[in-house]
Amino acid sequence: MVPRTSQDESIISHYLFALGSYKALYLLNWIYRYYEEHYFDSIVIVAGIVETVITYFGYFSIFIRPKANNGPIRVVVTDAAGQLAYSLIFKIANGDVFGTKQQVILHLIDIPSAMEILEGVCMEIEDLALPLVKGCVKTTKLEEAFKDVDAAFLLGTMPDSESKEKKDFLSSNVKIFKLLGGALDKYAKKDIKVLVIGNSANTNALICSLHAPSIPKKNFTAMTRLIQNRAQSAIAIYLRLSVSNIKNVTIWGNQSSTQFPDVFNASVQLCDSSKSVYDTIKDTQWLEEDFIKIIQSREAAVIQAKKNSSAMSAAKAAVDHMHDWWFGTSNGTWVSMGVISDGSYGVPKDLIYSMPVTIYKKQWKIVQGLKITNFAKKKLDLTTEELLYEKEKALEICNLCCV
Repeated sequence: MVPRTSQDESIISHYLFALGSYKALYLLNWIYRYYEEHYFDSIVIVAGIVETVITYFGYFSIFIRPKANNGPIRVVVTDAAGQLAYSLIFKIANGDVFGTKQQVILHLIDIPSAMEILEGVCMEIEDLALPLVKGCVKTTKLEEAFKDVDAAFLLGTMPDSESKEKKDFLSSNVKIFKLLGGALDKYAKKDIKVLVIGNSANTNALICSLHAPSIPKKNFTAMTRLIQNRAQSAIAIYLRLSVSNIKNVTIWGNQSSTQFPDVFNASVQLCDSSKSVYDTIKDTQWLEEDFIKIIQSREAAVIQAKKNSSAMSAAKAAVDHMHDWWFGTSNGTWVSMGVISDGSYGVPKDLIYSMPVTIYKKQWKIVQGLKITNFAKKKLDLTTEELLYEKEKALEICNLCCV
């Protein structure tokens, strides 16, 4: 509880050390009294020893042991010469993801034809002179890229297009993520945290996890945080409030046009009061029609406007996703992540499905007990149907049996 609530660890550490010393002096006093006064009370002495051990153990576990294990972590970014990676890598190197005290070694991988660009990226990383960066590995080899990595940002996918059949699009990406999953299984740490970003992120993450059987499936996630950020921003703009006033918007399902941005359980924070989004806006038609269309079509609108995908906002969402996974969510709030389903809310098991989660000590947990309206249930079923189709086709491509 101390490190999760305290803003000044030095004061807490001094207090615990002084408290332990105080208890230890009791022991010296009892030794003195035993020899000088022949005083002996076994209950008091045993209690004093237990108190002293507990106090020093707390001091050691909170302030000594973490510092001893605070060496650099290895972070891999795929498609590292791309536009999204260019926006993301600086944020990783600057401490925005893993904290301003955590050193990192960057593992950057791309195809051979992109090595010249990647060389320039590494030169820029050197020129930034950031104290947290303890190395930069640029490579085309999976073994070098995934060796002993602690966290992975999997960005690269084959781009979707209107002229391409859904099955062909899945086929291209299945081949990529089958290879990446095998590399993670063979070379990465077994507690690695994997974030899949490129479409179809949910199914890509599922295929990746299936080909990394030695790594827990809970360690593979798909990014829907960009959709959550967009939804919270849209609500804030509508209400002319700061986005920080909007809490607990939930994104259900697939990272696709069937995604369902759900604000039924979301709230608007004003001073010391909290009110539901529905009660604040009081326009059900806008919330269940216009708002959903705005969010579902936002990526297409960005591409049409800037003639390219949303790299800057996607990089920010990736930072948010991994940062919360690393450090946890605050009390009373949850975030949306594509995670392996366990049957909650009627979602079939073993789909990577975006759900509301809370996070503590790098472990996510699906939020239970949220009310699902009939309107929402239809939306959940629609995106579930799409994900089941993607899973079936992807498993056919992998020559696996559908479960």
